Amino acid sequence: GTQVVFDAGRDTELFNNSSRSRLILAGGFLNVNGTTNAPVLFTSSAPTKDIGQHDGILVQNGDLNVHDFVIEYATYGMHFADADTRFNSYVLARGVVQRCSGRGIFLEPTGKNVLPITLTGFRVLNNGEHGIYANSGLELVDCQVVGNTSDGVYGGSLKDTPGSSLTLTRCVVSGNGQDGINATYTPVSVDS
Repeated sequence: GTQVVFDAGRDTELFNNSSRSRLILAGGFLNVNGTTNAPVLFTSSAPTKDIGQHDGILVQNGDLNVHDFVIEYATYGMHFADADTRFNSYVLARGVVQRCSGRGIFLEPTGKNVLPITLTGFRVLNNGEHGIYANSGLELVDCQVVGNTSDGVYGGSLKDTPGSSLTLTRCVVSGNGQDGINATYTPVSVDS
């Protein structure tokens, strides 16, 4: 498959409000190699940046090795839509998803073929809806979910995905407009 690589310090203004563009992974490999001091930036190219000016990153199929990056001013920052992740590899670390008009991170699919996703060291900040909306299993490690308009972390639909749960380890979830964690019908584990 095709491999797309973004290296450290790259400001990627792929997106603008006139084209409603989106980076789509529909097979292959997306490798984002930022560093702590030089994250890869996915942002709007508009002269005056505002929420919802592009459609973020859509993962339909493929492998991810994504670390030290910022996604901002999107509708959904990261949208996971693959209904069968059993054969995919996701390594997701130290991302910032902020100032999106909708959900910062959206794990859309449900079902027995969707494996849990782990986010390590993420900051999900000041998004217009839920910070994280999870319809499949999710583990958050050393994350901050702060200042989102709706729930910080919504996991209310995990009852439809057998064996899925919501796990938070050493996370801060605060200052969100509704619930910090909304997980009706969902097994939740929180470890400080």
